[in-house]
Amino acid sequence: GGAPRARAGGAAGLGRGLAGPAGLLAYPARTTARVAPCGSRHGMTAGPSPIVVTQQPDSCRDRPAPIVGAPGGGYIRLFSYSPVDLPVPVNRDQEQKMAWVAVLMGSESDWPIMQSCTDTLDSLGVGFEVRVTSAHRTPAATAEYVDDATARDCRVFVCAAGLAAHLAGAVAAHTTRPVIGVPIDGGPFNGADALLSTVMMPGGVPVATVAVGKAGAKNAGYLAAQMLAVGNDDLAQRIAADREANAAKVAVQNESVQQSLTRSP
Repeated sequence: GGAPRARAGGAAGLGRGLAGPAGLLAYPARTTARVAPCGSRHGMTAGPSPIVVTQQPDSCRDRPAPIVGAPGGGYIRLFSYSPVDLPVPVNRDQEQKMAWVAVLMGSESDWPIMQSCTDTLDSLGVGFEVRVTSAHRTPAATAEYVDDATARDCRVFVCAAGLAAHLAGAVAAHTTRPVIGVPIDGGPFNGADALLSTVMMPGGVPVATVAVGKAGAKNAGYLAAQMLAVGNDDLAQRIAADREANAAKVAVQNESVQQSLTRSP
């Protein structure tokens, strides 16, 4: 069939999701995500193939609980297990399937735009987490999350912010994993300030900056997926199929325009 869909569901939150301490986790429908939040052993499952996600015991101490969930509907079943239940990757293919994308934003008001990114990742079957964190208001928590996500095999960070828009640069300062910056359109300059703040990084600390607003958020999802697809043939095929589907849409639109011309007097 087509690309697997990320499945999640539950209580109200940032979009649709479950409230919990482990951040937003969404994986393809045929994968299992196991989470150890705040030192306890809990997990969630959406299918048969295991993915391990761990979190340090003190990583969410004295911190507001982020949101767990993702677009796409469905449910995630919570369960408990012991440390000996943790699955161990046995080959490179399984390791690649464990790779995921962190989607960070400086404010909840950025979420309607960044859903274009998570929708894209979801449609391509790419796992992701979403978290609201600020380079200026919660700098220590931001740096701690980046370190923790990197340890949990996050391969790409997508960071969105408006105005001063230092989030992507702050994240890039704490990791050598690829960072994609999404300037948010808003404020008195309609995102032009955020674009310049995100793109003007010093040499040696790159941020791959995409377009301002929803188009940029969507492209950030595609770019993150393409980065992961370098070592994942299945994902590369899904991306290629998506590109072909988009080309087919253009052909249909062209045919519609041509037909309207023939009907013109």
